[in-house]
Amino acid sequence: MYSDKQSEESNTASRSVKPGLIASGIVLAWTWAATMLQSSTVMLPGPFWYAAGATVQILMFSILACKVKQNASRCHAYLEIIYARYGFDSQLLLGGSAVLTALTGMNVYAAIFLIPTGVCTYVILGGLRTLIIMIIILYFMFHASATSPLIGSPGAMYDLLKQAATTRPIDGSNNGSYLNLKSNTGPIFGVIQLCSGSGTVFLDQAYWQRAIASRPTTAVRAYIVSGLAWFAIPILFPTTLGLAAAALAENLRFPTYPNKPTSTEIYGAVALLIMLFMAATSCASAELIAVSSLLTFDVYKTYIQPKATPNIDLGWLFLVMGPSIGGAVFSAAFSITWMKQSRLGAVSGCVVGLAAGIIAWLTVTKQYYDVVTVATTGQEYLKLAGNLAAIMTVLIVTVAVSLIRPDKFDWEVTRSINAILVTQGRKSAPSSESPKPTLTPTPAITSETEQALRIEFGAENEPSKLRSAFKLACIASFVLTFIMDCLIPMPMFFSQYIFSKGFFTAWVVISFLWVFGSTFVSCFLPIWETRSFFGELVGRIGRDAFRRTR
Repeated sequence: MYSDKQSEESNTASRSVKPGLIASGIVLAWTWAATMLQSSTVMLPGPFWYAAGATVQILMFSILACKVKQNASRCHAYLEIIYARYGFDSQLLLGGSAVLTALTGMNVYAAIFLIPTGVCTYVILGGLRTLIIMIIILYFMFHASATSPLIGSPGAMYDLLKQAATTRPIDGSNNGSYLNLKSNTGPIFGVIQLCSGSGTVFLDQAYWQRAIASRPTTAVRAYIVSGLAWFAIPILFPTTLGLAAAALAENLRFPTYPNKPTSTEIYGAVALLIMLFMAATSCASAELIAVSSLLTFDVYKTYIQPKATPNIDLGWLFLVMGPSIGGAVFSAAFSITWMKQSRLGAVSGCVVGLAAGIIAWLTVTKQYYDVVTVATTGQEYLKLAGNLAAIMTVLIVTVAVSLIRPDKFDWEVTRSINAILVTQGRKSAPSSESPKPTLTPTPAITSETEQALRIEFGAENEPSKLRSAFKLACIASFVLTFIMDCLIPMPMFFSQYIFSKGFFTAWVVISFLWVFGSTFVSCFLPIWETRSFFGELVGRIGRDAFRRTR
């Protein structure tokens, strides 16, 4: 029933992947270089706001994952849903947004030169990048917080950070402290990540593919668990990375003491390079390499800017994704959740949202700086304006247009995508008049894959179970979002609370425990879920070896 010779198995894993493996894959795909580096630039507030802003999309995607199982359980890609609902033009528009997401979300050099080698190595070694990233993260955290003679404990780091606040205070923080969540740029950083990350997740086929490949009743659980597991990575590692550097800057053994280190003077390059490279390969594929290299060298450098230089500000690329791709977020989300969204509403929302985001971004830049350059357009407040304009405009436009000219879409159309064609009434006499079907299932299914498509479409696709899963997705995603984005950070932000030594120690200990849970989800839960399979495999190998020795 599960044959690797069938396209259904290679594309969707027969829609039977268990939640542990789905969660592990999502954690890997959402762990970018920016997860480790970008969030550490705002000290303690940066990692938290980054994690809070970037976890929302994964949690909310659990709702879309459930809706995919309810309304398009046989699809292979989310663009099949777009095509079934809105036709060819809309499919191209949203597909272009997905390509742009991939282009602006990764290092061009890694895409062109390093990732092919990394992907080949990964395939040969069997996917060791999960273990490599986790080992480096755990080693760094334990060394900085437990064994290092320069720090060695959360209490010692707390004392060093208190001293650093007097010698090198942080602008916008309460008394220049490194030990609170009050930061003028922290919430802005979180909102930018929320807007740009929404496009990155909602328009990336990789996240839809995991929803399609998962079991119907466990897809929601996989996305919720992965969101909680990933939350620990930007919370603890960048916090330790940034705070350790701040705590040791006045130490005589600091490499650049008494000067502030530049990007070319940062040590620990071997561990950091390995970790970032593993993170890059986890969110890349051959298609991204092909598209990025063709558009960069054969189109842009040849016809648009022949004198283009290779100096690329990756922080700028990371933070301006929102204005570029945010205009398609709600159109894609509503395509599987709202039957009244019309084709005109979906297309107009994408176009107007893109235009509004770019116009707001560049207009505010011109108003503030009188010149539009990479340096001026990369400021936080300007990117915030572009991100909010793009994502809010598409919401307003697509809802307004769809309410004025609503569609009354029948979900049976998407449910019939790749439906199994069954010939009925062969024994009946031929009739001159045959009833006209109201739905036309996709005629690409052959008898070779018919049996595979029947897998898991039984009890797990019962409407009552899917409704329960949808209710769980809504409750869990909204409650967890409220806790992470409002209940925890807002009181500490507005009160400008400075952590006490006990509170800071508890913060570090809880973060360590959370990382251990993330380690279990990413490395051990997939193995635990398939323990019966491995037991059966070992048993069969043993019986076969025993028979051969006789």
